[in-house]
Amino acid sequence: MIKIILKLVVFLFLFSGVVIVTFLFAAKVGNVWAEHQLGNIYARDGFTQDYVQAEKWYRRAAEQGDVDSQWNLGVMYDIGRGVVHNDKEAVKWYRLAAERGDAKAQNNLGWMYHEGQGVEKSYSMAMQLLQLAAKQGLTEAQNNIGEMYHAGQGVKKDDVEAVKWYRLATEHMLKKLDVDAKK
Repeated sequence: MIKIILKLVVFLFLFSGVVIVTFLFAAKVGNVWAEHQLGNIYARDGFTQDYVQAEKWYRRAAEQGDVDSQWNLGVMYDIGRGVVHNDKEAVKWYRLAAERGDAKAQNNLGWMYHEGQGVEKSYSMAMQLLQLAAKQGLTEAQNNIGEMYHAGQGVKKDDVEAVKWYRLATEHMLKKLDVDAKK
């Protein structure tokens, strides 16, 4: 049994090397999808983790308009993972992805406006962005809107409206958990 496990580990190690080489080849000729996948490979925990490489490949794909890579760069700068924490740089990348309709970027950018991180604090701009993300079903945005109604931030304090948004977020999350459990 141990021999089989060791063979499987060796196979997976060699296979992952082949995958990386394949992605590197495609990325070097400008394939955006491969650049993004390399960013994902290097950003994940494990033997290939290398945030410098992740940032490099995400940036190449992001500069060519890849929305997921733009969001990933935003996160890296937002939390300082593999790069120096920089709110303005996070806002730049979130904004690019948000303008292309990415709900996660709209939520994160909205919250940066809410907190005044890298931008001038603006509850109205935060609410606009959070509503865009919430309309796409993003539970985090729905919850954040509930928070704003509960605290009366940029809107009239309204606990009934807050509960409506909290309930919506909870229902979406429960549906997602149910779907995931059935897989």
